[in-house]
Order: sequence, then structure tokens, then C-alpha cells
Amino acid sequence: MSKTADLSNDCLVALGNLIVAFNDVEIFIRNFIGYLLRISHIETEIVTHNLHWDALLSRLYALYEAQVLQPEMQKELSDIIRELRKCNERRNEFIHGEWTLGFEDDMPIFKKPEINSRFKQNPPPEDPDKAALRFVHPDKVNQLVNDLRKSESRLRDVKIKLKHFRHMNPPPTFLIRWQNEDDIQ
Repeated sequence: MSKTADLSNDCLVALGNLIVAFNDVEIFIRNFIGYLLRISHIETEIVTHNLHWDALLSRLYALYEAQVLQPEMQKELSDIIRELRKCNERRNEFIHGEWTLGFEDDMPIFKKPEINSRFKQNPPPEDPDKAALRFVHPDKVNQLVNDLRKSESRLRDVKIKLKHFRHMNPPPTFLIRWQNEDDIQ
């Protein structure tokens, strides 16, 4: 098998793992929002449908902050959300980039033109030698997958702490009202 074929396979595996990891974290965030609202999975899907990554993270923090008044617990979630936002920026670079296969010092690499590929307003020059190329090894994509998984694990730990915390704290009053259908007019 050629170096280009090996690189192509490594590229596809790394990007596929990144997409799966990102989707897993997104599903967990949606479910965490439902947990905070004390609603079913179906209701969670309705409430979080069509929310993009930043909106999900913002809502997660707002709901958590409203229920958990301890600053150290809020800071922990805030730090995780900051990490997840950075991961999303890196993910967008990898997933939405325009990649070509190449080698540098006999190592397989992704080559990406230094342009804003999302808007494609500044295409790279026709001459590849004049295009500023940045080199990204598949291991960098795999590192992002690991970073996402670590953040997801930390987020799961926060949810576990919240479960222990919750038994001492009643739900916000607006949630109590929702649970009593006689109050709905």
C-alpha cells in the first residue's frame, strides 16, 4: 500500500473518530440539559432541537448556574465549557477544512491552505508553492478526540456531583409549577 493510501486511511479514521466523539459529547450535553430541566428524553429533544453547539453550552451553563449556587461548582462547569468551545473551534478547522494529502520529512500529513475555508472569500493562489500551507498530522486530530473525551468525562463527573447535590436542594419554583398541571391555564 502506498504512503498516500495509508495517509488517506489514517485521515478517514481520524476524522471519523472526531465526528463520533463530537456527536457523543453533544448528545450528552442535550441529555444533561434535560436532566437539569427534569424533563423526559422526548421533551429534551424538543427543547434542544436545532440548537447549535454554542447555544447548547450556553443553555447548559445557565440552567446549571440557576440550580447550583456554589461558585466552585459553577467554575468547574465554566472551565469545561471553555475547553469544549476550544475543541469545537479545532473540530471546525479539521472537519470543514479543505485538505489535501502530502508528506513532510517522510511523515504523512494533512495540508490545509491558510484561508478561511468556511467563507471561501480568499481562495489559495493557483501556484501551490505560493500558498501558505500549514501541516497537520493525523495525530493532532486524534489528540482532539482525546481532549473531547476528557472533557466529556469531566462533564459526567459534574453531573454525578450534581446528583449528590440535588437531594439537598429543591428544584427551582418554575419547575415545580410545570410539574403541577392544575396551574397551567
